[in-house]
Amino acid sequence: MFKDTEDFQQYLPVTNTFSIEAANYAINKAIRGFIIPNISQTEYESLLADYQANTLNNIRLQAWKYIQEITANFAFAFHLPFGDVQASSGTMSRIENENHKSLFKYQKQEMKEEAIKTGLEILEILLQFMETNKAEFPLWTASPFYTIHLEYFLQTAEQFSKSVPIGNSRLLFKQIKPLLFENEELYLVPLLGEELYLELKNKLKNNNLSAIEKILQDKINAYLSRMIMFKAIPYLNISFKDGLIRYTAKDDDNTKQESQTPDNHLAFLLRDLQLQSETRKTLLIEFLQKQFTDFAEFANFQTSKFYKPPILIVEPIIMNTKKDTTFFF
Repeated sequence: MFKDTEDFQQYLPVTNTFSIEAANYAINKAIRGFIIPNISQTEYESLLADYQANTLNNIRLQAWKYIQEITANFAFAFHLPFGDVQASSGTMSRIENENHKSLFKYQKQEMKEEAIKTGLEILEILLQFMETNKAEFPLWTASPFYTIHLEYFLQTAEQFSKSVPIGNSRLLFKQIKPLLFENEELYLVPLLGEELYLELKNKLKNNNLSAIEKILQDKINAYLSRMIMFKAIPYLNISFKDGLIRYTAKDDDNTKQESQTPDNHLAFLLRDLQLQSETRKTLLIEFLQKQFTDFAEFANFQTSKFYKPPILIVEPIIMNTKKDTTFFF
């Protein structure tokens, strides 16, 4: 990943006493945790081989520089708690003398958070760069980690952001995707009918929607994105750990701790998404009813015995009332 410490220093102002050999475990952890899950093992290995052989073209070289910067920031964050620790004779001790003092706890936390924040920002830039230059990354586009999904109505983070302001975040879109893919059919088939739904899906995959069908896709996405976010929000600050469900918050000294979910956490946003979903659902049905001649499948579906007036699928908002911090529900 890095040829030497000087290579690492391009991205972080570490001193010459910093050794990438000592931080190698943190570098590997950053690659396993953030690079490979986003660009795929095969694309990473291909870029690494080309870098080592000095055969990267300009576009792939720029991607590699982003990867190095991401890795450097996450590796620094992972290594920080152990930088002043020495293990000897079966004991662990902190290195400290008159010329060398350890950082305060809050200082380490601030540095760690800043490194992680920078790493995530550059990761977003990398994924956007790779999307723009996708022809240069065929192993990535052929992998499950590719960020564009033509077979679904909501195909990109940008499309999702048109209705729900997630800032085009590909990382957040990645978190939401499982719920999106699982529930797309559940939400849309009762509205569109299976025949129209499958026809649109086939055209999406082959990228040959007509002009009126693209308008319909926008209206479907306006409804679907809000419904998916409504369903996703309760999970976004939740971690599943040690057989328990926890909520991540911050302590008074600005260090992270895990505690119960506060009562009414994000309740207003959930309710707003719920109401907007209902409105967008109504507008979607009205559009289809006005365009009967363009969507004969929907006209046939509405007059069939299988059609029922649409009812909004509403998930209950469950708030935590327990005082024990090891429980969420």
